[in-house]
Amino acid sequence: MDVLQKEQNLTLTFDGNSTRKPQSVYTVHITTKNRDSYFVDGYEGSDERHMAAWIKDKVLKTVREIGKEKFAAVCSDSTGNTKKGRKTIHEEVRTIIDLGDCCHHIQNTIKDINKLSDLREMVSHLQATVKFFSKSNIVVAELRKARNDVDITTGLVKVGKTRFATHWAAASALNRCLPLIRDLVEEGKIKLSQRKKNLHQLFTTQTRYLRFQLQLVQYIAIVGPLAHSLWSLEASRANAADVFIFWLAIASNLKDIFSKSSDTTSISQTLARQVTAIINRRYKAMIDESPSDIYFTAFFLDPRYTRSDVLKKPTTMSVTLKIPSIKQRPCDHDVDAAESVPHARAYTRVKAFLKQMLRDIVETVKLAGHDLDTSNPCHRLVAQLGSNRVVSDFRQQLLAFSCQEWPFTDPITHGDALTWWELLEQHPHARVLAMLAIKIFSVLVNSMPDECTGSKITWFNSPLRANQDVSTLVNMIQIGQWYGVHKVHGSLKSES
Repeated sequence: MDVLQKEQNLTLTFDGNSTRKPQSVYTVHITTKNRDSYFVDGYEGSDERHMAAWIKDKVLKTVREIGKEKFAAVCSDSTGNTKKGRKTIHEEVRTIIDLGDCCHHIQNTIKDINKLSDLREMVSHLQATVKFFSKSNIVVAELRKARNDVDITTGLVKVGKTRFATHWAAASALNRCLPLIRDLVEEGKIKLSQRKKNLHQLFTTQTRYLRFQLQLVQYIAIVGPLAHSLWSLEASRANAADVFIFWLAIASNLKDIFSKSSDTTSISQTLARQVTAIINRRYKAMIDESPSDIYFTAFFLDPRYTRSDVLKKPTTMSVTLKIPSIKQRPCDHDVDAAESVPHARAYTRVKAFLKQMLRDIVETVKLAGHDLDTSNPCHRLVAQLGSNRVVSDFRQQLLAFSCQEWPFTDPITHGDALTWWELLEQHPHARVLAMLAIKIFSVLVNSMPDECTGSKITWFNSPLRANQDVSTLVNMIQIGQWYGVHKVHGSLKSES
């Protein structure tokens, strides 16, 4: 706690898990802007309903122990209770940004695609094939020998229950081994029993085999951009601008695939339209209708993309996206400013979100009065300049940044957008906008610390240790993390 109380712009993440006993536990992690994650709490609630109010009470307990002024955002997956829990946390502490986990959102997009009628049969065959050819020692040995003969180094990948993009990973691995499996079945080296009649026919009937092979290739092509984007956004260094960029990359890749004729890709127009509808719907939910407009704003505030042509027109694949979605009519000076910038609609949209961020900070400072925490740079700056000066400086600085005028003219030569903005933190003609940008780029956009801890809970809580209490598991993981990660890294830093 002492370490975290010295930090600013922290991100809190949480997730629910269960043990074999059985008991339920909600893990809570706090991540610094330098991406050091700490497993701070594990709340056991086996005899309670984990409604939004319960989540809010537990999370805010952790927040208050550190200091609510230290936090920039709260992030989790978007099940009904966690989504509502985040919302109520933001309503309680307005300066904490509400974020849905970007990795879970892409995973849910993949799940939607898996359910499409054109792919459902392929997914079923994929699961059955991988399950059978990964289970028997003889079958595994025969397939390994066949792979070694043709220099295929990677075998089959099982479909997991909790791994992200697991069907795509399994499909890619199976596609490499598919001809080998067919040869082994036809040569009788691998025998399928009567109970596996459908699987036997899949590899011995040419039409069914070719159909499955074609569907496998289609699935790999369609889901590939999502899988690679998801795995990239799992990184601890991923920021809010990256989320927007990878969604653009997903849409761009799929648009290229679907623009080719069906004779080339064998992807029907019906399937292409269905996938496009899913992508646009999920994009809209993540980017345009998220609780905060942080992703688009972060993209705009990255100096590498401020003049990007992406900001000129609606994005993704074809249809429903409009930039910006403005709920209130701007006042006259906003209109005049917007007309002088390269991308007026994007500027207006970004300004609306940043104004709300600034308003929340100003109101927090006013409410704090004499109890203001001056260790918080945002609060200190607002208290120093006063609300009127802060608002005036914000307008001037956002306009100058949008036009790439001094002092926002230097390119990023080293580091990332966060480093670039930190260099402007004390500049009198940039500090208000820099204050907001630093907060945005400090935020962790995924809840991977909780996913990693969930995996450790599963590993520790094996069938032979099924009677472990939640408190035992939490203590073991916290001690292991401190001495295995933070203590080691801390000693290395002190030596250097």
